[in-house]
Amino acid sequence: MGLEDIKKEILEEARREAKRVLDEARRSSQEAVKQAQREAKEREERAKAELKDQLATLETRETASARFQARRRINTRKKELLDEFFSHCLREASKLDGATRKRHVKALLAHAKDFSVVYGRKEDLSSATKLAVRQRTSYQTGSRPRCRLISATGVHVPSLPCLNSRDDG
Repeated sequence: MGLEDIKKEILEEARREAKRVLDEARRSSQEAVKQAQREAKEREERAKAELKDQLATLETRETASARFQARRRINTRKKELLDEFFSHCLREASKLDGATRKRHVKALLAHAKDFSVVYGRKEDLSSATKLAVRQRTSYQTGSRPRCRLISATGVHVPSLPCLNSRDDG
């Protein structure tokens, strides 16, 4: 074996080694790229899932807010309508003549037999007291423009508008 053959063999061995190292480096870089792509895809999927959850939470919150606002508008309108109704009733009741008013007070007191105290107008005291005594209900007057019924058990019933001409709305 000559020097030239040894030189060729060394060069050939170096080329094979270089090719093997390059092939290994290519495989390693391709594996690193694939690993990076898998990790990026996993992060993307996690981000999509998190975004989807946040979107669902936001939709739920917005829907609840919209429902609340709608209920609030409805309740406000109901209150306005009830206030208008009571004001109208009070205006009409203040226009009643004495006999009709007396009949209405008696009818209202007949429904108040489960209550121990009924508040009302001083003008209605005489007719109301007669009926109230029979029912064991006391009829009290005051400067309040609203009636308050207190049941025998002590439970307070929401205030009701009185037939009071001073309260026109």
